[in-house]
Parts: sequence; structure tokens; C-alpha cells
Amino acid sequence: MRPSRAAFLRLSLWAIAGAATLGGAVAWLVPPATDVSPLAPVWPDPGPPPALAVATTAAEEVVMANVFVATRTPPAARYQPVELTEESASGMVPPPADPLAGMAPDSAMLAGDVPRLLGTVVAPGGPRALLQLSLASGPRLYAVGDRDGGFTVLAIDPRVVVLRGPGGRRTLRLEPEA
Repeated sequence: MRPSRAAFLRLSLWAIAGAATLGGAVAWLVPPATDVSPLAPVWPDPGPPPALAVATTAAEEVVMANVFVATRTPPAARYQPVELTEESASGMVPPPADPLAGMAPDSAMLAGDVPRLLGTVVAPGGPRALLQLSLASGPRLYAVGDRDGGFTVLAIDPRVVVLRGPGGRRTLRLEPEA
């Protein structure tokens, strides 16, 4: 009796799968030949790259400088485009002798009324508050749980921040804009 066509096809597929498995096992076990020349040419190592050119212009120095370093100080003169000033051909305007002259002092800061709430913002990472927690430090952004100057930020809501500090719990509110 002759096998059916389906049985013959099944037996043929098993034979092909067995031969492929056997060929793969042999290829995996036999180490590759090492005396074969490479197809691509071998180029000598060029060595280290040449040193970067030293910045020669003021613009290149600014680009190469780390302007976000904590020890950075403000420039001695503020830049203004030449079209806006006639004092200098370079556009650098010397600062006024007293930058706060003519400004009314903030009575809250003179009285030592710190901490001060300057603003709140809702950010993707959670709410933040712009606070000045001491007269010695400038304002900065704080998140819930941050500590500075003896104060801990307990809660931040729009226009309201709750702190815990040396005098106990304190609620700061933003004044409505006039």
C-alpha cells in the first residue's frame, strides 16, 4: 500500500527539519577557520584625534564657557545693542552707581518679614512655590518637602503655601493683583 500524499508531505518536512537541525548543530560546534583573509582592507590606526583649536574670538569663548556654573558672577556692564545706546561703540553700558536709586524700599523686607511668597506654579513634576526664606538668600523654587533656612514646605496650592518653621506652622498667601 502506498502512503497518502499528506503523509508523504509530512515525512518530507520532518526530514528537512532534521537535516537543518543537524547542519546547525555541526556549524555551531565546529570552530571557524582562522586562515581566511578579510574581505575589507585593514587600515592602520590613525591615532588620537587632533586637539581642538583654542577659542580665539569672544563669541567662541562664550560658547565654550559654562554659563550655569554656581561661581559665575554678573558682568560689570550690561549689553545693549548699539542702536539703542550712543554711549559706547561696543554696546556695553556701564551700570548705574546705585542700581536701587529711586526705587521705594520694600517695607516687608526692611522689617525682616521672611519668609515671603512670590508666586506659585503647577508643573508636570508637581506644584512649586517661589519663596524667599531668608534675607541672606534670594528667591528660589521649592517643592513640597523641601527644607531651607529652618523652614519646611508642607503644602503648595494656587496662591497659598503652608510652611513649618521656628515659629510653628505658617500660611503664606499671595496678595491679589491690583
